[in-house]
Amino acid sequence: MIIVKSLAILLTTLSFLIAQNPLIMIDEAKEKFNNKEFRAAEQQLNEILTVDPTFAPAYIFLGRIHLRFGEMGKVKENFDAALDAETTQEVAKKYRAEYNLVNEINQMMAEGNRLMRSGDLEDAYAAFSRVLDKFPYFTLAAYNQGGLKIRQKDFPGAIERFNAALAINPEFNNARAAIATVVKNTFNEGNNVYRLGDLGGALEKYKQVVEYDPNFFQAYYQIGVISSRLGDIDVAIENYKMALEITPNFSKGWYALGLTHKKIGEIEEALAAFRNALNADPNYSKAYAAMGEIYLDQQNFEAALDRFQIAVSVDPTYAKGYENLGITYTKIEDWEAAIVQLQQTVALNPESLNGWYHLAMSYNQIGDCENALNSARNATDIRGNHAPALIELGVAYYCNGHGDRTRALNALEKARNDSQWRRVAEYEIDRINNPERYED
Repeated sequence: MIIVKSLAILLTTLSFLIAQNPLIMIDEAKEKFNNKEFRAAEQQLNEILTVDPTFAPAYIFLGRIHLRFGEMGKVKENFDAALDAETTQEVAKKYRAEYNLVNEINQMMAEGNRLMRSGDLEDAYAAFSRVLDKFPYFTLAAYNQGGLKIRQKDFPGAIERFNAALAINPEFNNARAAIATVVKNTFNEGNNVYRLGDLGGALEKYKQVVEYDPNFFQAYYQIGVISSRLGDIDVAIENYKMALEITPNFSKGWYALGLTHKKIGEIEEALAAFRNALNADPNYSKAYAAMGEIYLDQQNFEAALDRFQIAVSVDPTYAKGYENLGITYTKIEDWEAAIVQLQQTVALNPESLNGWYHLAMSYNQIGDCENALNSARNATDIRGNHAPALIELGVAYYCNGHGDRTRALNALEKARNDSQWRRVAEYEIDRINNPERYED
């Protein structure tokens, strides 16, 4: 038993010593270096130097790593340490030759930076190109070229150069940040143009964004919004789906996709999209309301009421939700319930034309002529030629023969000008002019 335990301890110790062997560790660091996992390689090389501070190859590889980040002070520090640590003259000579190349890079970069500072942008770009021709692993030269392209307002060219820097060193975060800045600025330009009503100009900007960054889901969404407005429904749906493929929990994208499917009569697809919006955000009141509107169109009043009630429960300030509730109650002729919801609608949104109109209708149905009149007047103040509100105004004025007949007829005559509502207006006019026909 003692022998077995001793062997186990010996094997553990040997494993530890092998793992701490600088030659083995540097091979692992080289593999990371070749895979462009530079920071992981740097960490392993520093561990080697903790075990053996005189291990010159580790300093050399650290210098090469820092070179790819443009950290020239650290490059010099590690090459100097390698030369101090290396005892073999032939190897030291190779290190010194490599160090001389670093000095050459410094000189060539200094020339490019001088030209850049003096405003000679084309010559500076050419100088950095010469660096890359001779030292294709020097990330900073490609990055500086990207900066020059930005100064020239050549943003596609800047993105190409920043991506070239990342191809050399995927961990060069300055290039990644620069791309993000160009992308964000271009997206904001698109938003500004969109707000000015220039849909074509905005569309061009958003397309540039996804060309620069194919994972910028907000730009696909905006392309979808504009395409929908322009009637390019297939393009809108395609771009909404692209946004959602990148960000599956983008509730606003699911909602927009649902509205677009609804617009072209794809009801099941619309409902599925709204459900996905609610899976992403259970408090998305507009998605509940959109489902309710579909059920209302289908005359599934119970389901419609359920959706609208949830909409206002998750957002008690959602005027449209109360409006939809009120309208649904008018469909089932529950006038008192409709009035409660529609009063809340116009309290939250005094400019709700539909809210005032349906409120006037509901008051007329229960014979409350005064409140019907006030509600109809508010509706016609918002839109003077709104035929449905004018009809309710006429009904309220007449008040079943107890009101102002002349004003009632004037309102109904105005409503007759709308061909869609002419027959309803004429019916109400006839009821006033020939009440005997309508006596029970």
